[in-house]
Parts: sequence; structure tokens; C-alpha cells
Amino acid sequence: MTWHVWRLSRSNSARLALVRHLPGLEVCESDDAVWLRANEPSDAFRITLAAVPATQSIVQSDGQLIEVGKNVPRGHLPDSNWTSLKEWIDVVPPTAGFSGQAPEPITLQMKRGEREEQATLLLTTFHVWESYAKSAPQVRLDRLTFAVHDDQHAVIRGTPLPPIKGQLFVLRNQIAVEAGWTWEPEVSPEVLSAVLQLRQPELSLLASDGTWSHLCEDDFVRATRAAVHATAARLTHEH
Repeated sequence: MTWHVWRLSRSNSARLALVRHLPGLEVCESDDAVWLRANEPSDAFRITLAAVPATQSIVQSDGQLIEVGKNVPRGHLPDSNWTSLKEWIDVVPPTAGFSGQAPEPITLQMKRGEREEQATLLLTTFHVWESYAKSAPQVRLDRLTFAVHDDQHAVIRGTPLPPIKGQLFVLRNQIAVEAGWTWEPEVSPEVLSAVLQLRQPELSLLASDGTWSHLCEDDFVRATRAAVHATAARLTHEH
């Protein structure tokens, strides 16, 4: 029997509600953290738990913990009473939040991809995008749409993408992964979309460092100089 445990900060413990439906999960508390454990979880099981921001370790026979991806033991399993997640989550008070809040990095392992794929999205600063759009021929802009990613960045979509500085992304179903990278365990984009709780028509940008953020199809507009100018004016007014 091999136990896997996940250590969460107390500030993130409410996120366990995302996986309360999974069978066999148990929880205990220590002074500074909340611990989750499962017996020999499958790859699909662990990829679902990637929705929870936590450090994953494997429990040795003597109770020592080896963090996934490392070889040296670090720390011990807490000597505490374990209870089922479903029972525990019912007594934890909910915390306030909102959908626009920046999510925590997910615990997927990112690795270099082995296949070349055409990038169809570009993440860049809004300033760089605005400068390009002001001088680019409209025939180049006609093939593009863009969305404001946050107050300082924009996501450009289409082919060919503009030759400007930024991060390139490849779209797989609803997952836009940074070009040249992929995730492991190697589950389908549909499974990962479920983990990230994406709804239609949302998509998620997944960067090489494991951070992710959501966009909605309705966020994209046609790339015209007028639209870029109006967006720049709105961002300036909001600040």
C-alpha cells in the first residue's frame, strides 16, 4: 500500500471542495497546514487533484515524505487523526471569492513537447500590441482577433500571428498550451478542461511554469485600429 499526500496552506483549504466528490480521500490538520491523502492514486485521479494548489509527496514505510520529482526525504507524515474529506469539508466555513481572481499555479508537471504545432495565440503586452496595430496594414489585422488578458496584456488569436514579442500558444480543444510544451500525466485536453472547470466557451492559457488563466470567447473582438484605440482609451480611463 502506497499513500500519496498533498500539503495545502490553510488559506487554500477551501479549494478542497473542488475534489470532495473523489472517493477515498482523507484529511488531517497540523499547526500550519491541511493534509490530504489517497491510497495509490491513478494518473487520472492525480490529474484531477491538480485543481488543488498543493505539494504532493509519497509516504515511505517509516512515515518520511519524498516530494514528487525529488529523491531526498523531507519531513514526516503528521501524527494526527484522519477523517474523510466529505465529513471534514462539511464543517469548514466557506470563504468569499470571485471568478475574476487570479488562480494559483496548478500542480501539473510541464515538459518539453516532442511535436511541432502551429501557434494560433500570442500573449504580449497591450502596449506592444497597440504599437503594432497602429501601423499594421488592415489586411493583416483582418485575420486576427484580440482580447484584453489583464490591465497590461493582450491575447492575439489568428494566423499568421503578428511578428511581435510575446509568448506563443497552441490551442488544443479549450487548452492553449505554451508552444513547445505539454503536460504530464498525458491526459486528453478534455480531461484537463474538466480539471480546470472550463465551461463553453471558455479557454485556458497554460504556461510552461504551470500557471494558468481563463479567457472567454466573448472576450475576443475583431482586430481593427478603432477597436484597439477604444480599448486603450478604456484602460486609461479605468486607471
